[in-house]
Amino acid sequence: MRLLPGQRATRGAGSAAFGSEWCWPRVEAVVTRSENVPQTVPPVPSAEVVTQLREACETFARRAGELALTMRAAAVDVAATKSSATDVVTKADLASEALLLDLITTWRPQDGILGEEGTQRAGTSGLTWVLDPIDGTVNYLYGRADYA
Repeated sequence: MRLLPGQRATRGAGSAAFGSEWCWPRVEAVVTRSENVPQTVPPVPSAEVVTQLREACETFARRAGELALTMRAAAVDVAATKSSATDVVTKADLASEALLLDLITTWRPQDGILGEEGTQRAGTSGLTWVLDPIDGTVNYLYGRADYA
């Protein structure tokens, strides 16, 4: 799981067992200009909220990582392919994204979510979580250690 790269990276959401992942709390406003539409920019969260987001990101990544490890120990099943036969989606990708969706929407229902495996949820807070449940799915599939 990742929030977009930004201000300061904090390592700790991964482990040697399932690779390492980085969580980047980033607040970004993208404003497009239109002649007839007033533009609003969401407020930048306080340092306290950014700390809470980072801690949640790390906790959620650990939970999704534990699920991926458990599922890998049982068997890795390909659920689908995307752009080619080597662009696979495993059942663990889908289960991890579903878990992350549940964790995030329970804690911050006002946030948007964009998931690699298909989740698209608009939010009202100005913050969007970008999810890649297993980064390095092919490595995960073939039993390599370099995935996150």
